[in-house]
Amino acid sequence: MARPRKPSDPNQWPIPCGRCGEHHQIVANWPDGGVCGYCYQQAKRTRGTCVCGHEGVLPRRIDGQPACRRCSGVKLNLDCKTCGAEDELYRGSRCWSCELAALVDQLFTNPDTGVMAAELVPVAAALKSMKRSNIGTSTGPACGAGSRRSSALERLG
Repeated sequence: MARPRKPSDPNQWPIPCGRCGEHHQIVANWPDGGVCGYCYQQAKRTRGTCVCGHEGVLPRRIDGQPACRRCSGVKLNLDCKTCGAEDELYRGSRCWSCELAALVDQLFTNPDTGVMAAELVPVAAALKSMKRSNIGTSTGPACGAGSRRSSALERLG
């Protein structure tokens, strides 16, 4: 569930967002003006088909129609360095799916041999095919005072 927006604060942020019109910190300047952090996140997560036929992330609307990065002129890094997919990036310029795959491989591969046990291969494949990869990489509550937050998979290991 998304966090609720903080109240608009024109005293702290006098320039309104070019999309929502509310007064929040501007994090990017795109062709349609300054964009607040809330609208920036929403733009990165908006998917569909552009009028040019591109299927993927549509960060801007032009004349009421959703538009891809190329058509809209929005400069936004959404290309996974591992698989090349256009998607929201998580860490290290990798998409959620590639981050989950790297985490599964790290946890299930024997560090001494560099090989994953045959009986773990189907489990690893099932975890890597999660439809919502971000669930496997998300952090949960810390396990005691001073401990670092770890992913759900890391807590299993």
